[in-house]
This record gives sequence, C-alpha cells and structure tokens, in this order.
Amino acid sequence: MLRSFTVYKLSLTFALSIAIILSSCITQKQFDDINATVNKLEQDNDALSSANHELIAENKDLNRELETLSERINELIADTLAYGKSVRRLHAQYDRMLDVQRELEGKYTNGLTQQEKTNKALIDELALSRTDLLNYENTLRQLERDLETQRLNLEESQRELTIKEERIKELNELIEMKNAYMKLLKSKIEEALFSLQGEGITLEQKQGKIYVRMDASLLFPSGSVTMNEKGKNAIVRLAKSIEDQKDLKIVVEGHTDNDAVKPGGKYNDNWELSVLRATAVTKIMIENSAIDPADLTASGQGEYHPVNESDKSKNRRIEVILSPDLDILFSILDEASPE
Repeated sequence: MLRSFTVYKLSLTFALSIAIILSSCITQKQFDDINATVNKLEQDNDALSSANHELIAENKDLNRELETLSERINELIADTLAYGKSVRRLHAQYDRMLDVQRELEGKYTNGLTQQEKTNKALIDELALSRTDLLNYENTLRQLERDLETQRLNLEESQRELTIKEERIKELNELIEMKNAYMKLLKSKIEEALFSLQGEGITLEQKQGKIYVRMDASLLFPSGSVTMNEKGKNAIVRLAKSIEDQKDLKIVVEGHTDNDAVKPGGKYNDNWELSVLRATAVTKIMIENSAIDPADLTASGQGEYHPVNESDKSKNRRIEVILSPDLDILFSILDEASPE
C-alpha cells in the first residue's frame, strides 16, 4: 500500500555529498544514514509513481470494460427481441401446420371412397406435413433454449455492469471528497496568510493538490540559505495552519533562476542552492509546528522549472505542495476488487 506521495527531480545524494565535503563536520556514519534515507525516499517515490500509473490504467480499463458491457447488453437485447419474433412466427406456422394436418386427415378420412391415386397423394402430403411439423417443433425448441441462454447472459452482463458502476461511483465519491477537503484546506491557509497578501505569496489548487508559492525574496536574502524573520513568520503561519491535518503529504521545493552561481562562492550550482533552501524551510516547519517529519519532503529543482521566462525573480521561489494521503483510496479499490 502506498505510504508517500512525493516528487524527486534531483539526486539528493550528490547534493548532500557536496555539502558534507564542504563542511567536513559530519561523520561517515551520518553520511551513510543520510544516503540510506535518500534511497528510501527514492524507493517510496518510485512505488507511488507506479501505483499512481496503475490506478490511472485501471480506471481507464474499468471505463473501457463498462463501455464493452453496455454494447454487449444492447446486442443481447436486440438478439432477444429477434428471437422473440422468431418464436412467435414459428408458433403461428406451427398452428397453421396443425390446421393443414387436420384438414388433410379429414380429406383422407372422407376420401376413402375416392380413387387409389387420390388417396395415395393425400397420404403422401400428410406424411410430408407431419415431417415439416416435427422439424418446426425441433426448431422452436432450439430457439426457446437459445432464448433462455441469451436471457441468462443478459442477466449476468447486467450484474457485472452494476458492479462496475458501483466501483466507479465509489471512486468518483472519493475524488469529490478529496477535492472538497483540499478546497477547505486552501481556505484555511488563505486565512492564515491573509495579512501577507501582496508580499509575494500565491495559492493555487490544481490536479488535486494545493500549491503555496513564495518568492525567494520574501524568505531569503540574495544568495543566502538563512531565512529572514519575515520569511520565517510566513512559514510558521503556514505550518500552524496545516499541522492538524494528519492525512497530508507535504513537499517543499526550492527553485532558482538560470543565472550561474559565481565561481568560488558558497554553492557549487543552482541545484545545491535550491536544495539547501528547501531544507531550511522544512526545518522551520518542523521546529515550529506539530507536523510529523515523516510527512515532509525537501526537494531541490534548481533552474529547470521556471514559471516566467521574462521575469527571473518569479522563478526564484519556494513551493510548498500539499496533497492528500491516497492510502484510503487504494484500500477502497482493494476492497471493491473481485476475488
């Protein structure tokens, strides 16, 4: 079952290795522990991505199966109507043949005094009529058996269609509940950050997630990973507004512009700078709220996800991405799956 919903776009092992080499204050055991943690996070991310793709594929398969079953039911209904018409037509023919038989038998009985040739012709005609009648009776019985088989197939198809519709209904209800929950959470965050409007903070709800975007200038001095008091206040407010949400996964992403880091500076490249800033935000959130550190992920995206090609200041930012824990959704799917 999925336990994390995170996105990793960079190798944390490389960035942390550089930081360790520069600081030389971390022991080999600490370095190994960090490496193990990073590997675990990457494995969790791969598992989540795989589970997400499987969910999308299964939902598509369910819709395709639903369409196929609906088409099959329509075909069976059409076949049933056709068989019903055939049965009624054969019953009518059967009745006509009985009338013919009775008429021929009457002729045979009343024509005993006629010439032998006439008698023989009537006898032959009667025998042929009886044969045709037997053939029609056999055909009628076969059609009735086929009709019963079609009826049973139709009932089974309808049962399967009902099961599929119930599963899709459950999925839609869960998605609606998740969207409503995220909408309420967004309102709560907006209320917490209301006084900081116009300070470089924007909120957006899309694809089932909430994106809290903060300009780097609000949080950090230029080229620094040490947060200023104004930025710390904004992060603490955000953390406090979501600390009681127990089924929430939080990813803190650091982003930079594409200006190269000056040679000989504190950081080797923009990736390293973005990782350290994301880590600084994560630590402030943990230290000033009841958020479970296991629900937090720090991720550096460097310069590779700009939001504004013409204004580099918009690209220097921190994004806090909030998404609901999907374990409950997968548990419902497991319970609804046929044995």
